[in-house]
Formats: sequence, C-alpha cells, structure tokens
Amino acid sequence: MKKLFFALTMAAFTLNAPAQYISPFFTSMPEDIADYLNAANRKDLIDLYKAGKTAKVENLLKGQSELKELADDQLTLQMNESSLFQMKLLPLNDTAKVIAVIRTACAPACDSKISFFTSNWKSLKVSDIMPNIALADFIVADKKSPETLELLDIPFFSYAFAKDKSELIVTLDVKNFLGKEDFKKIEPLIKPAITLRWNKGTFVKE
Repeated sequence: MKKLFFALTMAAFTLNAPAQYISPFFTSMPEDIADYLNAANRKDLIDLYKAGKTAKVENLLKGQSELKELADDQLTLQMNESSLFQMKLLPLNDTAKVIAVIRTACAPACDSKISFFTSNWKSLKVSDIMPNIALADFIVADKKSPETLELLDIPFFSYAFAKDKSELIVTLDVKNFLGKEDFKKIEPLIKPAITLRWNKGTFVKE
C-alpha cells in the first residue's frame, strides 16, 4: 500500500489542475483501453454532451456509442446495445487520483471487469485495490443452503460506480441468468448487491 501511494502521488505531480477532471483523461486514454473509440470520437462525445446535444457517434465498428452521463469525476458510456463503459476518478489525496474503468457485457446476464490506472495510465494490480468478490458475499448467512450454491455455479458480478460517492456497487445478476422458477426459489437466499467503500487507496467491503 505504501508503494502504491508513493507511485500515485509522484504521478500526480506531472499533471496540471484541469487534468483532475475526467474529460481530459477520457480523451487522452490509450487506444487499447478505449476499445473501438478513437481520440476524435471521444472528444466529439464530450463536446456534444457539454453542448446539451445527444452525445452519440459512430464508433470504429460502424455501430453507435453514446455518452449517457458526464460529471467532473465520472462518466458512463453505452458502447453498444449490450456493453457499458464506466470511468471514475478516485481520490488518493489532494492531488493524486486513481483512474478506475469498468467494462460490462450483458448477454443477457451482465458481467463486469474492472481495471485501475495511475493518472498517466500505468496499469495497477487489481488485487492491490479490490477485495476478492465471491458468491459467499451475497448469501444470506442464516439461509445458506447447498441449493443456493448449486444454482449459482457460475455467478455473474456486475459493477457500477455510485453517483456522487466514492463507492462501488457490486450486483449479483441472478435474475438474468436463471429461469423464473429458479429465481423465485433463490431470491430470498441472496443479497442482490453489496457496496464497496473507497478508503485511502483501496475498496473495502461494508
């Protein structure tokens, strides 16, 4: 943790004040992180959104991508009909930020992958920042049963940043994975979501 804090603090000194807003990070994001949106696409999305227009562009796969939400420290992008991209700046101290990126794919159950970066886009080890998320986190303690684990042998975890908070909501996407009858059986046995709180450079379970 001390090494992580030091690395992020040093990276922050290379930035000027405006770069602490999310828009410059989004437009300067490396191509391999941006999937099928190039720098021009991303700039157009920001400009359209700030102008109060529908922020939608044709992406490099000839589909439509739309910027749905934009705040100082967070944005949500509908990449296509079945995938969502979220990005958030997480404070480490008064100057240093951690960039968090969530990619979610739904088919129809939603499954997310999260990545973390320094402010100059150096990759950070997820296990240094995130606790391990497991099915056991969602099982109601006094209703634990083998049937629950059997039905959810392949759990789908969907991530989303909370608005106006440094929190991460992790949802167990059961409804879109199981049939209606199985979902009715299992619904009383599980928590639909858990919250992770950002605390001095790491997410912790509440």
